[in-house]
Amino acid sequence: MRASATALVALLAATLATRLARAQTEFGEGHWVIPDPSKEPINYGTQSTPLQRFAPYHVALYAPTTCESQCGVFASQGFPVLLFVTGFAGQLPVSDYDLSLQFLASQGIVVVAVDESIGLHVTENYPDLGSALAPVVAYIYDNATGLPNDLRTLGTQGSLWLPGNQIFVGGHSSGCHIALEYVQLLGLNTLQCGSVAGAILWSPLDGEDPLGFGSQYLVSPTGGTLSFQTPGLIVSGSLDSVPGEVAGAACAPVDQGAAHFYNAWNHDAVFWVEAVGVGHLDLLDPGVTTPYDGFCATANNSELQTTYREAVQGLTVAFMEGVVTQKSSYFSIITNTLYGLPLTNPQISTQNTINSAAGCAWAPVGQGVSYEIQLGLILFGAMYAVVFLAGLYCFFRRMDDDTLGRYVIANEPIGVDHPKSFQTALAPNMITGTGTSLGPSVSQQLYHPGYTPSASYQQSGSQPHSAQYQAGGGASRVPSVQV
Repeated sequence: MRASATALVALLAATLATRLARAQTEFGEGHWVIPDPSKEPINYGTQSTPLQRFAPYHVALYAPTTCESQCGVFASQGFPVLLFVTGFAGQLPVSDYDLSLQFLASQGIVVVAVDESIGLHVTENYPDLGSALAPVVAYIYDNATGLPNDLRTLGTQGSLWLPGNQIFVGGHSSGCHIALEYVQLLGLNTLQCGSVAGAILWSPLDGEDPLGFGSQYLVSPTGGTLSFQTPGLIVSGSLDSVPGEVAGAACAPVDQGAAHFYNAWNHDAVFWVEAVGVGHLDLLDPGVTTPYDGFCATANNSELQTTYREAVQGLTVAFMEGVVTQKSSYFSIITNTLYGLPLTNPQISTQNTINSAAGCAWAPVGQGVSYEIQLGLILFGAMYAVVFLAGLYCFFRRMDDDTLGRYVIANEPIGVDHPKSFQTALAPNMITGTGTSLGPSVSQQLYHPGYTPSASYQQSGSQPHSAQYQAGGGASRVPSVQV
């Protein structure tokens, strides 16, 4: 058993070395040694039992150590940090992305990856999950007990690239939503987001769920603009917006996926690359299965999936190199098709390299009213309408009763020769009649405010009679009053 385990570790290491050597020639300049794959990443807690320091997140660290051959741009510039949130709101384990995150580390990028196990549902609170990233970010800056200390422990040769405490943020699927919620909360709380260098989105998803039941959007599906400005890279597959075999909804619908974010990006330096024939989960490590496989369309082609995964890795490195160095040559890697992968996206142009400097500016423009406020206004309007219509109904009902002289007659026995009298039970101040029963012959006068009686009448015994009223305008009214 021990020999088999040793052979497996050796095979993994050899496979990783071969893959890194090939990827190096295609995508990056650096080739840094990373810790043994059997020992990396450094973990703080587990997905199911995170440390209280980072709860609800489990934190995993992927980092370079020493330069093996070509050190690349980050040897002189410093190691940039990528805060990465896994897919489906952090529900996919960090280990599902091992190969990709190890590759980034081999290129001189420090990856702080997080996952969580709160549970994915349509009432997921994305602002809270974004806010919960704050302790993880604090770890990145904590020289004594945080990331700098861990790098010293690993024997990393070099320093972090943290100008102005700037880090890259990103993720996969709705993990991108969480990462960008953190950026948005920075802006809302401090009116600035300058500690963000750029954003990297792998098959992003906005909203709470791909079915659209949830309402927590960074940008409305009907359109809008992000509240901040920062360089961005968006990589997606053409099958992201295609339903899987199980559900009738795609894992990243058009109005919530890559196109949605690209159109909402509030910055000139945004790149969107879409690969043909691959899906939402095709960038995960080979052999990985998830509870969402049936919901996401896939290439079902291991060779194409491998090519796509390596392209995602290389595009990420090229983007970060371009932002850190401000050299357009790195951005040109993003717009070529040398990966052996069919790419499609007419949105890419050289204009995207304008103002590609690292950084973030808080710019809350083009934002509509939040869903919660919209719902409150709708409910308030509905209640107001009900009260108004009820009042209107009562008003016209009273006017109708007043004008037409409809009376509710309450019969009470009073007297021997005149057994019945009348009175009304309608609006106050409506004097509708007087009556006495003092003998076999009774005289009664009926009147109503605003009307003048045209006649009085005599009643003998209990025979019914009617009285006619004359309105001020001359119209006659004959109430159904019997005595």
